[in-house]
Amino acid sequence: MNQYKGLSRRLERARRLARSAAPEHSEGTSGNSGAEGRRPLSWTLLETWLYEVLKMEKERIETIRVVADRIAGEILSQNDKKLLQNLWWSSRYDHLRALLIRAGVRRAERGQQPLIGFEEFVTVFEHEEDVERPDWRLARDLVLIRIIEQLHQKGWFQQHPDALPKEATQLPILDESDIRVKEELVG
Repeated sequence: MNQYKGLSRRLERARRLARSAAPEHSEGTSGNSGAEGRRPLSWTLLETWLYEVLKMEKERIETIRVVADRIAGEILSQNDKKLLQNLWWSSRYDHLRALLIRAGVRRAERGQQPLIGFEEFVTVFEHEEDVERPDWRLARDLVLIRIIEQLHQKGWFQQHPDALPKEATQLPILDESDIRVKEELVG
């Protein structure tokens, strides 16, 4: 029981860390948030933190990386700003799931493997089949960190400065229902 003490605070800090990896938006040549020159968070550093501090399973971390790389590849190959934006704003589990299914169907129609397979989806987002993990938003944010890192390395944001909304650098806060659910799970 003590291992779960402070879980909601750790999850919130993790989500804030994840969202802080978003590249700064710029109008012209300078950023508008005061954190100019900030570089995207390194996946390697984050991976170590997830394993050592949050005690996330290595298989889940690796699956998040693989899925995120595949999504980044899809965004790059299709110039799909909408997919990135919809991932960013997916605040409901059922919307995230539907978004990934729709993107997978589009890939299947082109003869490519789905964006995320069943086992991958369950590993990353579900506690057990048909029950989302209490930290599914953290997993979504981790996928986004890796996508942002990959797109940044390829120079994609320079070509698509409007890919993320200006509000993307504002960190959303967990609402009371998120915290209450986590407290019920650990209490």
